[in-house]
Amino acid sequence: MPDTIDGMPDTIKGIMEHASKSPNALVQAPAPAEGRVSTLDKLRSVQIEWQRRPLTERLRIIGSVPGVIAQHSEELTRSVVRSAATFGEIMASEVLPLAEACRYTARRGASILKPRKLSRRDNPWWMGSIEVCETRQPWGVVLIIGPSNYPLLLPGAQLVQALAAGNAVMVKPAPNCQATMQVLRQLCVQAGVPPELMEVLDTAPEAATQAMDAGVDKVIFTGAYATGQIIARHLTRTMKPAAMELSGNDAVLVLDDADLLLVARAVAYALSLNGGQSCISPRRLLATADTLRRLTPLLAEQWAMTPARIIPEKALAVAQTAVDEALQAGSQVAGGNRQHFADATQVRPLVLSGVRPDMPLATEDLFAPVLSLIEVEHMTQAIAIANGSPYALGASVFGSLPRALELADQVAAGCVTINDVLVPTADPRVSFGGQRASGYGVTRGLEGLRELTQLKVTCQRRGRWMPHLTAKDQQLELMMQAVLLLRHGRSLSERWAGIKCFMKAARK
Repeated sequence: MPDTIDGMPDTIKGIMEHASKSPNALVQAPAPAEGRVSTLDKLRSVQIEWQRRPLTERLRIIGSVPGVIAQHSEELTRSVVRSAATFGEIMASEVLPLAEACRYTARRGASILKPRKLSRRDNPWWMGSIEVCETRQPWGVVLIIGPSNYPLLLPGAQLVQALAAGNAVMVKPAPNCQATMQVLRQLCVQAGVPPELMEVLDTAPEAATQAMDAGVDKVIFTGAYATGQIIARHLTRTMKPAAMELSGNDAVLVLDDADLLLVARAVAYALSLNGGQSCISPRRLLATADTLRRLTPLLAEQWAMTPARIIPEKALAVAQTAVDEALQAGSQVAGGNRQHFADATQVRPLVLSGVRPDMPLATEDLFAPVLSLIEVEHMTQAIAIANGSPYALGASVFGSLPRALELADQVAAGCVTINDVLVPTADPRVSFGGQRASGYGVTRGLEGLRELTQLKVTCQRRGRWMPHLTAKDQQLELMMQAVLLLRHGRSLSERWAGIKCFMKAARK
């Protein structure tokens, strides 16, 4: 394996030093569509060879990635640009979960992707003997468009699963996140992945557009609903598929028997993590008046201990407008300080009580640490409000386990956590995706790995009995009518009629 790859520095340290001197020097400038086609052809030729490798060999290589990540964890962590997160938080929320995702893929990939023969017990006897086998095949070249809030874990797990499935990969990082993906690429190469299988594109939106125009085979996108709409419209030109994890407006439903201190601690942590810049952060908390009366002081205590974070000015401005409208309409600050929710360099979480379900604060896909407390008369009303949002990414339910499970079954969301918020979704077993305006398709977990393959079905004819080829038209008609009545008739008379049809067909 060569030490220098595509003109890149030959060490992780070299990549980081190169990035610090010239952040955009690590990536290719957006090439014209014709040049991108050439690049895509090169990826396809390498991908074909990679696909031909035994699945066990590909998974063995992916299984080596966590060890390389462990060796270079500090460099990888320092490459991640997240202004609202500390070094330890990046390690805990991105680096370690990515290593776990690689390990899960390597350990479970063979059973998830292996060919599967369907039971012959369900073979309709009248069709003759047919053996059906399902196989999973890679798409070819997958384009991953990564987000800025978790620039390592989300595109990284998708990259690893795409490679395990036999694909080649293009990654379009978010602005200022290209060094992270280059470091991860280098680590994958050290683990044994052919460097030609992975291309890190420029961070400009045009790079993704050109890749789609060139004809990538599938797109994986994590980001805002509005951006997802643009990508979906663009893909209609070529009818290429996509999996999209989009915006959220997650609800927290609190039963009257919930551990309220746990609720306060979990919600405060989730909104403090990354400055509330997670699409699956809690935005709305729904509970009865008595539960809110007991919970609100606990939330205020937890909010007083949350650290200030830096979040993007644009996201903060949208949230501030929604907060001001809610306050003017009668809502009150129940935790935090409105003045501390005003500076993009010193943002602290904010809790508002008296929020109505129809306020922009409770309906928009905000990307800032603000929580709306919504009072309900009963949990049936809470479910109706929670499910009334156009977004259905995640939700949380707090309460005694039997009641919480019953309530969770009624929540419309891609992932529901019980007695916790956000953190369980980092479990490598969790297949994550949204519903409605929160997207379609899944990433990570068992289904996320299957998402990066396409199903191929092989039907093998066994035996010589093929009545559709040997029977005359009238005879075939009688035989099919006989089978229909014999197998699906609802009364004895209908089934007897089927026997008579079969005898008549036999005589012909």
